[in-house]
Amino acid sequence: MIVIWQPMAPDRLAEYYVRLNLVEQRSLEGLIRRIDERLADNPWYLGESRSNSNRRVWFVGPFALTIDLPSGNCVYVIALRTLRHRADEP
Repeated sequence: MIVIWQPMAPDRLAEYYVRLNLVEQRSLEGLIRRIDERLADNPWYLGESRSNSNRRVWFVGPFALTIDLPSGNCVYVIALRTLRHRADEP
């Protein structure tokens, strides 16, 4: 499947990324690659379904991703939410 990140999701990811040190940024880059790979492979088995049968929420790493799976060959990451804050944040 083709993974498409809707504009709001990468913006939220960038906000999170810039607060990390270089080691954490590299780790996050690896996590995002693995997320893309898993979404492209078989997104129907990731996360939890929602009332809309095409929408799922996947909790992965420090994020909750909302994904939309319309019929066809694309999966859309429509929202990204941070689940936990770094220890040095209020």
